[in-house]
Amino acid sequence: MHKTKRVCLRRTRILFVFITFSYFLVALKLFSIQVLQSSYWKALAKSQHLGTEVLKAERGSIFSSDNFLLVGNTFYYDVFVDPTLLPSDFKDKLRAVRNILYPLEKDKEFAPSWELWLSRLNNKNSRYFVLQKNVPLEKKNKIESLNYEWIGFTPQLKRDYSNNQIYSHILGFVGKDASGNDKGYFGIEGYYDGDLRGVDGFIEQEVSAGGSPFLLGNYNQVKSLNGSSLELTIDRTLQAIAFNEVKKGVERYGADSGLAIIVNSTTGEILAMSNYPTYDPLKYSEYYKENEDIFINKAISSTYEPGSVIKPLTMSSAIDLGLVTPETTMNDAGPVSYSGHLIDNWDKKHHGIITMSDILALSNNIGAAWVGSKVGSKKLYEYFNKFGFNRKLGVDLEGEETGFLRNYNQWRDIDLATASFGQGISATPLQVVMAFSAIANNGVLMKPYIVKKIINEKETLYKKPVVLGRVLKPTTASTMVGMLTTAVARGEAKFFVTKKYNVAGKTGTAQISEKGKYLEDATNATFVGFLPKYKNFVMLVKLERPKASVFASETAVPVWMNILEKATAYLGLPPDK
Repeated sequence: MHKTKRVCLRRTRILFVFITFSYFLVALKLFSIQVLQSSYWKALAKSQHLGTEVLKAERGSIFSSDNFLLVGNTFYYDVFVDPTLLPSDFKDKLRAVRNILYPLEKDKEFAPSWELWLSRLNNKNSRYFVLQKNVPLEKKNKIESLNYEWIGFTPQLKRDYSNNQIYSHILGFVGKDASGNDKGYFGIEGYYDGDLRGVDGFIEQEVSAGGSPFLLGNYNQVKSLNGSSLELTIDRTLQAIAFNEVKKGVERYGADSGLAIIVNSTTGEILAMSNYPTYDPLKYSEYYKENEDIFINKAISSTYEPGSVIKPLTMSSAIDLGLVTPETTMNDAGPVSYSGHLIDNWDKKHHGIITMSDILALSNNIGAAWVGSKVGSKKLYEYFNKFGFNRKLGVDLEGEETGFLRNYNQWRDIDLATASFGQGISATPLQVVMAFSAIANNGVLMKPYIVKKIINEKETLYKKPVVLGRVLKPTTASTMVGMLTTAVARGEAKFFVTKKYNVAGKTGTAQISEKGKYLEDATNATFVGFLPKYKNFVMLVKLERPKASVFASETAVPVWMNILEKATAYLGLPPDK
């Protein structure tokens, strides 16, 4: 009897402990839900009885320097059918819609098959079937005038690029990110994506279980903030001239690609930046399939060994340090050995006693290496950095590269010699043209920029010119202008030089290196220069691997001069010859 009571008492205690523990677990769970996770459950409850509609912000527009619309937004429409509303005689009416969507015989070749349409429209379980996406407004209006209640339209705001082939590498394009939202890629669209996209708004209101809004329910609206618009420094006429002449040059000389950059040396404004081949920003995915590199703006994102266009920078360093003058002489008696390597001139010719001006006019490698040895590794490295090499200049375009310049303490004699005439270092075309702009601008290097106004709903922000630093004394810059003018007048490109204007500039025919060796028949041809009388207009033309001739004097120079002839006529610059 006592044994039975003990057993019952033990079981009662176990049951009590179990029930008590269960209550404790329930209390703990309730505490977790009501206190620790209250925010989560409140948000979930709110989401079940609140409907939210996103109010898309309109992406900002992009204008040229004369306020011409380059990029805007246009409504396109997805045309859809509700199969449950189709009348018995819908086939003839559907043919009328099809003829509006595909009016031409060539259009019908790419249209969906009639049988596919009919099979999808026979599905009465579906309330939505898209006949055509991205239909322009004029076609939408024609279909809408038919008054078919079973046809509807979903508006889609799309980027509209006018003159898209000419500006594509400047503008970039708008694609989708991983979440399916619009995102700018490359160029202006990429760099200023945050300014252009704006901030989406929303409408929040109470809804029933079926999703219908309550008439007297809570309602909250936050308006969208449209994106800022941008006004560029780009001159439309100069951009068109540069693009068309570069395109002709690439085709005429059989080059792989070509580019031109025109800058205002006194402000740093980019007036034109053209690349060819180019692409259509509206069809970026198609171009990507054919060539993944087509979107790269080679003016800022592709580095190369500049070659002889570097010789004036080496020379200006020596003049600025007081080591040489234009009349200083040296003896070009033959190839010279540096660190066991022979340096020779590009044409294998030698000229005996020559001046510093002769070195630039003859594009003399041996002379440039001699000048570099006078400057020394440390000082030449410092001047190259002051000219803007080995760093980003801060241009407001997505994808700028720094180029490459090894630290001077790693240079051997041969490295100093080759760097003096533009080999063994790399730079972007933008860096090269801005270095020459510093010479044209009395020795002051400006920061390049391409957006001059950011316009939002509240204010207009003006971009101001920014000085990156003084590179040369004004007297040195003036001396270099004279030497560069002589170099063009007496150099190998003199037969192609304009007869209307004096030109200060330098050619660069740089062999392309592959697998550690320079190719004999593959070069990058560059000419960069300006008009001594109109020094704020500085231009670079570069052709990659021209096949008609490997020399810049016979390829890049004629393209540069063709652009100059048309640009000066447009700008109304009187000849000075």
